[in-house]
Amino acid sequence: TVHPFESTARMPELLPEICAVNSVNPSTGVAERFSAAATTYDSNAQVQREAAAQLAAWLPHVPQPGALLEIGCGTGALTRELIRRYPQRPLHVVEISASMVERCRATLPASGQIRFHVEDAAGFLPSEPVALATSNCALHWIAPLHQTMRTLHDGLMPGGALVASIMIEPTLGALRELRTEVAPHKPPRGKLPSREEALHAIQEAGFAVAATETRMFTQIHASAGAFLRALHETGVTGGAVSRSHQPLNRSELRDLEALCQQCLGDGQGGVRAEYHVLFVRAER
Repeated sequence: TVHPFESTARMPELLPEICAVNSVNPSTGVAERFSAAATTYDSNAQVQREAAAQLAAWLPHVPQPGALLEIGCGTGALTRELIRRYPQRPLHVVEISASMVERCRATLPASGQIRFHVEDAAGFLPSEPVALATSNCALHWIAPLHQTMRTLHDGLMPGGALVASIMIEPTLGALRELRTEVAPHKPPRGKLPSREEALHAIQEAGFAVAATETRMFTQIHASAGAFLRALHETGVTGGAVSRSHQPLNRSELRDLEALCQQCLGDGQGGVRAEYHVLFVRAER
C-alpha cells in the first residue's frame, strides 16, 4: 500500500502539534493550508460541525440594533445558522482563507446581508457597531488570543455579546505525546490554551463571562492513516501553529502512524481522536 502522505512532491509536516497561537503569524502558512483544504474540509470536519450546532443553541436574542461579526467562517456551518436566526442583520464574516470564503459563499443563499473580509481577524474592526461577535473553533488560531479578545471587546457595542467555541487542551493530547515519543528532538513549538488561559484572556479583555461549558467530542477514523490524513485535509497542519521547527521525515511518519494504530485504536481497527472544546458566552 502507498503511505497516505507519500504522494506529495514535498514531504509536508502533517502532524497536529496543536500549538498556542501566540507563536504564529497567521499569514505565513495557516491561510495557505486552509485554502488548500477548502475542498476536503467538509468531509472531515465532523467535530467542527457538531461544535457549530451546539454553539448555535447558545446564540442569544439580540434586542439592540447592530451588526453581527463572525470570525473564521470555514465553509459556513455557523454562518448559515446566523443568517437563519438574524435575517435582517448586517453580517461581517472574517476569514483568512479566500478559498474557504468561496466555499462558504457557494453554500449560502444570495443576500446583501453578508460582507466577507479575507484578512487576519486579529486586528479587524468592522465599520459599524457590532451587537454580537461569534466564532466556532477558530479563535485558538489567531495570535495572540488575549489581543484578539481585546479587539473583539473594543468592536462590540456596550451590552454586546461574545459567543464562541475554542479548542483547548488536551485536544489530540495523545497524538501529541506519541509525536514527541517518535521525534523527541523535534519538539512542538507550543500548545493550545487551557480552559483557564482562554477564560483569563476573555476576562482580561474586559468581558463579563456569563456562561461556560467544556465538552469533549470524539471522532472515530477508519485507521491511523485515515486519521492523519483527515487532520491534513481539514487544514490544521498549516503554519507554525501545527509544526515543529523541523518536519518529520518519512520514517518518523511511518513510526507515528504505527504507534497511533497501536495506542489509539478502538479495538475494531479504527482510531479514536478526542477534541476538547470550551463554549463561552460573555458580555461587554
